[in-house]
Amino acid sequence: MRERRRGGAGRRTHVARPSPAALVLWIGSAVALAAACGSDSAGPEPVSIRFKNQPQNVVAGEVIRPAVEVGVEGAPESVRVGLSISGNLCGASLAGAASRSAIDGVATFPDLSIDVPADGYRIEARVLDAGVTSVPFDVRPPPRTGPVELLPFVCDRANAHGDAAALAWVPEQDLFWLADDNFRQIYSLDRRTGDLVRAIGRQAILDAFPSAADCDDGDGDPATTCSFVDELEVVAFDARSRRLFVFNTVNDPGVVPPVDRGAVFRLGVGACRGCLVFEAWKPIPAGFTYRAAVVIDGEIYIANGQSLHRFDFDAGIVETEAAVTVPHTVTGLAYRDGILYVLTRARTLFLYGGASLELLGTWDLASTGLVSPAGVEAVRDTVYVVEGEPPNPIFALRLHPNED
Repeated sequence: MRERRRGGAGRRTHVARPSPAALVLWIGSAVALAAACGSDSAGPEPVSIRFKNQPQNVVAGEVIRPAVEVGVEGAPESVRVGLSISGNLCGASLAGAASRSAIDGVATFPDLSIDVPADGYRIEARVLDAGVTSVPFDVRPPPRTGPVELLPFVCDRANAHGDAAALAWVPEQDLFWLADDNFRQIYSLDRRTGDLVRAIGRQAILDAFPSAADCDDGDGDPATTCSFVDELEVVAFDARSRRLFVFNTVNDPGVVPPVDRGAVFRLGVGACRGCLVFEAWKPIPAGFTYRAAVVIDGEIYIANGQSLHRFDFDAGIVETEAAVTVPHTVTGLAYRDGILYVLTRARTLFLYGGASLELLGTWDLASTGLVSPAGVEAVRDTVYVVEGEPPNPIFALRLHPNED
């Protein structure tokens, strides 16, 4: 007869087993509870979108072929898909129906086009709260039909400038310098990419030239002043001396006394890319607006209305006799390889050459889409024109002999 054990590690405990019916009931309840909890925490399936057909082989102004397609999953039937240009640094327009319904999970855009040729575009597609961006693609210029050939734009990737004007090229660093009176600064861009390299603001100029601080405007009221640095609007580069000249212009010469005072600041090229060394500054005599400037063989010329006048920096004197007079108001000047480029408000470009600056040719730039020409530069066989309206894209052009 076995001895019955009490307590201790060897004690056996009787456990009641549930009946088969009770076990089935318990499992069903657990499954239902898990489903309910899962529904509360996860919610509906998220919307998923993707480009089924990316933009490619795009020509400016022409319908994109094959058509862009966007696939949609997890959204209600016939949900709307909207497209836009991501970033849009060149201020391009996306023409055509940029909002379409997804049919059987696909939205097709058969009539899209982009009007500005440039590199590195992306299209963003959005459905409800979901978004996706296309791979980068280039928009090529349309075939040339006249004496002005349009090339891919340089887009101002600083993208925060309100009224960029003027254009000056520093060859050794391959930089464009621009002036922006809205932000009271000058800034440099990489000529190829449009990336911002360096910006120099009003305060940096005043720190270097304290005597250029606000001046007495002469009206007897100490609360009102004039400024030598609030209308930084013109730049010109002298490749011979490696100096950049920055002009403060007079926006409204009819105001008496004038709020803006003409001035020019001379800055040398520094040791690093985009670095400048502050050298000197001079007020410019009243009576001129200084909408553009250029250096020709070491001599500075400034534009006043339709005429160009020589300016002696050291003496601070503007010659009254015009060196060149054109039919329209000058907005940009450049000089390269013996040729003077004169850009006008009428979107016309004049080329002069020779010792006497004889007219070589005239090009109408209206067909390019340029609205407000603000500055011009010439780099080898390419002419660059900055658009004065934000976001200030820089047109790249190639001139051909007039074939008419």
